[in-house]
Amino acid sequence: MKRSVVIQGRIPLQSMPDVAVVLAPVLLAKRAVITLQSTLQQLVWDELIHGKTVPNNVFQAGVFIAFCGFCLLSYLAHRSSIPLVLIGAALCGVERWLARYQYYQSQGAILTLEHSGKNYQWRLAYPNGKSDSKQFAPTQVKHIEISRRQVYVGLSGEPIALVWHIDLQLTDQSHLPIATEFNLEATLKKAKVISREFQIPLTFVDSESLTERHALAPSITCRSTNRGWQMITGWAMSDSWRLLGQSLDRAGLLLFAILFEQFAAQFGEFLVRLWRNWQDYGAIVIDISPLFQVFQTLNAWDWLGLVIAIAMLIWEGARLSGVKRLAFNGHTLQFKAPRQPPARLSETVAGVVFLPQPTPLLAIWDNNNQVIEITDLPRLDDHREIGFQVTQTLSK
Repeated sequence: MKRSVVIQGRIPLQSMPDVAVVLAPVLLAKRAVITLQSTLQQLVWDELIHGKTVPNNVFQAGVFIAFCGFCLLSYLAHRSSIPLVLIGAALCGVERWLARYQYYQSQGAILTLEHSGKNYQWRLAYPNGKSDSKQFAPTQVKHIEISRRQVYVGLSGEPIALVWHIDLQLTDQSHLPIATEFNLEATLKKAKVISREFQIPLTFVDSESLTERHALAPSITCRSTNRGWQMITGWAMSDSWRLLGQSLDRAGLLLFAILFEQFAAQFGEFLVRLWRNWQDYGAIVIDISPLFQVFQTLNAWDWLGLVIAIAMLIWEGARLSGVKRLAFNGHTLQFKAPRQPPARLSETVAGVVFLPQPTPLLAIWDNNNQVIEITDLPRLDDHREIGFQVTQTLSK
């Protein structure tokens, strides 16, 4: 029986780089710092904003004892702690880069979808010689799904890639992976081939409807032009705390680690003085003034770490706060963003989709699979309002 190949490609496989085993202590330490940062932020937010406290006294005592132990270690290793933090951050970056490189360049699994008679044969062949296969009829295809996911590889606990998956969902609830791509253009090309083959429209997983209009925020301006419209987005003064929060979330880990280590070392010294006063004088003398003199005890390494951390924070803030423009002149849709080449759709816009997760993305594409991707806007509703405007333009 004659067979015809519908689609064939490589699906990357997740594998931990060998260097991750060597760097395991550093990577696990970083994950502990990330967990500590998020836990402290949550506790502070719950207590200051919502008035909640941890009801378990045993848990509180255990956390305090662990904190005191960490502070004593920070005090004993204070002279070398900041160089260790900087070296650890650099090693974590190297591990993440190697994991990303290995994921992109690995041999991967070979996917083949063939049409044979009235049925289709799906096969996924792995590098070790093993394979998975399934035969199904075209009437069994329920959905053609496109999803956007983060890839986690290694011990750092951070995503190394953001990829697009194309899957076939069958009526027996099984999901057959068809392709994994690193950009939406290639994803649309392959997905449209599958869509034409089975005569089923594409479905974006976890996408939101753009049929409802949202009120314009101070961060977005809409202007009418002679032949169309222009939408301008930028961070307003009212968004300052939101901008700072996003910058800290993306680039503030090193700054948090350095400042927390400095405070921990000072608190560790405070505990040592308490113990020595008890031994020498039989009394506890409490002097907390050194705890508020963190910046007065910084050495050259400490200042270097702070400068690097603050520079990363400023760079991320400048990247996020850039003004973005989307303009329609009656024929062409064009998007401009700082430090990015202009994106232009010269053909009729074919689709618009808003994906709030894992990171907010508004994607617009034309019949030639040219894509405009809009990210890093101040508010989720800014993505929705721009998507609504483009959708209304399409309906005219």
